[in-house]
Amino acid sequence: MSKTGWKISAIGLALVMATGCGVELEGEEGELTFRYLDTDFQSSSVSGALATGASIDVEVRAVGGESALSIKEAFSESSDIIDVVNVGERRFTLEAKTEGTARIRAEADGADGETLSDSVEIDSAEVARVTFDSRCTDDVFITDSGAHFVYRMYDSADNRLTGYGVYPVSVDPAEGGSVNPDLQLIDTVEISTGSEPGTYSLVSDVGEASYEFDLVDSDAITNLSLDEDNDETEHSVSTGEEVAVAAFTMEADGKSVCGPARAAIELTTETEDVCSPSYRFLGSLHLVYIEGLAAGDCEVKMEVPGTDIERNFSVEVH
Repeated sequence: MSKTGWKISAIGLALVMATGCGVELEGEEGELTFRYLDTDFQSSSVSGALATGASIDVEVRAVGGESALSIKEAFSESSDIIDVVNVGERRFTLEAKTEGTARIRAEADGADGETLSDSVEIDSAEVARVTFDSRCTDDVFITDSGAHFVYRMYDSADNRLTGYGVYPVSVDPAEGGSVNPDLQLIDTVEISTGSEPGTYSLVSDVGEASYEFDLVDSDAITNLSLDEDNDETEHSVSTGEEVAVAAFTMEADGKSVCGPARAAIELTTETEDVCSPSYRFLGSLHLVYIEGLAAGDCEVKMEVPGTDIERNFSVEVH
């Protein structure tokens, strides 16, 4: 078995770790900033309005501050329109009930021990249309796995809406997969792909938006390539930690395979007492993770079922 050490490029790690720019709404009294979490667009590009039926997670910061404050209280003055739910130590969740405007008020502990309080008005509107896009080059996905698409919502005046939990979307034909109604990820719609290869469309139940994609079985994969920055230096893993040790791309007849591909990757090890390998798809990267269990050489085999594609490598656990 060959010993090939793999490492993730700095660019790849940046893609995995990067988070979006949160929408920030300044409080009416100038004490707090209300920041939507996990949004990937600037506040100048949207009104901050929620899609009716959607939720959003919020943290508060002192004006000009960079850290989330400990929340003492958060509530809505119009809970029938937008309610405050799930108040935690440093975040709370807004849930849009119906169209309208609600004033949201919060109190938090400031850095100097003082109590900061502020409020902000937030709108809620019905989704009138949606758009789809993709971060993939060729929109080819694996059957019995998953697919993610960029997803935008707009009201009847064509203002951008935000929030998670509202997905007036389906797959046509239905054999292509089903939409995950419980996804808590902003600007993304997720489907569990079906078991039949073919060409399918993601279609909107509001408006006329659609997006075409292909599904292929794992035996259609023709190439698996390592990240360009890999070298011959073994990547070591500490006992008790789990890290990404390999990034790779896959192709099917010259087209890039995107999205979660759990049905296309089989990872095994003959050193089960030393390590445990697993596959994950993060951002735009196919990754192999290794959990170090005990000191020694971790021997891993990665295969694509139904093909002769095989990669063997060793990782030191210390």
